[in-house]
Amino acid sequence: TACNGEITEQDLSRLFDPDGAGFVVLDHFMPSEMVLSIRKEAEEMTPELQNAGMGRQGEKWLDNTYRGDRFKWLSSSDVSAYPAIQSWMEKIDKLRIRLNQFSKFDLTRSEIQLAMYPGNGARYVRHRDAFAGDDNRKVTVLFYLNTNWTDVQGGELRLHLDSSTIDIQPHANRVVLFLSDKIEHEVLPAHAPRYAITVWFGINGANGPSTSPLPAPATTTTATDATTSTQSAQPNIPSSPSPSPSPSSHSSSVPVPVPV
Repeated sequence: TACNGEITEQDLSRLFDPDGAGFVVLDHFMPSEMVLSIRKEAEEMTPELQNAGMGRQGEKWLDNTYRGDRFKWLSSSDVSAYPAIQSWMEKIDKLRIRLNQFSKFDLTRSEIQLAMYPGNGARYVRHRDAFAGDDNRKVTVLFYLNTNWTDVQGGELRLHLDSSTIDIQPHANRVVLFLSDKIEHEVLPAHAPRYAITVWFGINGANGPSTSPLPAPATTTTATDATTSTQSAQPNIPSSPSPSPSPSSHSSSVPVPVPV
C-alpha cells in the first residue's frame, strides 16, 4: 500500500508482471480538502443515479440481491461541470500516462462511473470487469469517497486471488487498481452509503459503456461465479490473506457488469 498517492515502479511491477499480485492500493491520492469537495459533488449527482444491472445483450436484468448499487456514467461535460472531480480526473489521466510508460498497453480509452451503495446490506456479487482479452477494459481504477468509514459499515472490496482473498476497506482518498480481466472481486454488504468513482482504462475504441456480451445469473455457485454465496466482512487489509472459499463446480462464467 502506497501512502503518498503516487504509483512507484514496485507498484507497477506488482500490477503488471505475470508473477505480480495484479492489484495495487494507493492511499492519500488527493489533498484531503479536495476529497471532501469531490464527495460533495458526488452527493449532488445522487438524484441522477439509476439502478445498476447485469446480463447478456438482450437479456439485461435487475436484481439487487446480486448488485445493489446505483450509478451514473460521467461524460466529459459532467466532469467539466464539477471542478473537484475535474481536478481528480486530471490526476487520473497522469496515472494513465504512467501506466502506459510501464505496460505493453496503449491505454487511450476510458469509461467513468459514479456509484453509490445506499446501505441496508447492498452488495455486488463476485465478478470480473471484462472478459479475457477484452480491449475495452484493461485496468480498473477505483477511487473511494467515504470519510470516517468503520469496520461495522462493511462494504469492503474483496479481491479473489489465485489461492486467497483479500479485503480492502473503501476509505476516502484510497485508490485501488487491478487488471480488469484477471481479478475477480465483489463488494461485501454495505451498511451505510458508500460512494466510489470507477475509471476503466482500455484501448482501441471510443469512450462509452462496454457492450460486451454478458452471462445471465447462475442458479448455483460455480468455481468462478459465487453469485449465491454470502460471506461476512473482514477487517481492513489483512497482513495474511484469508483462505479463498471453495465453491462447487459449474459451467457458468463470471458475470460482467453492465448498466441497464
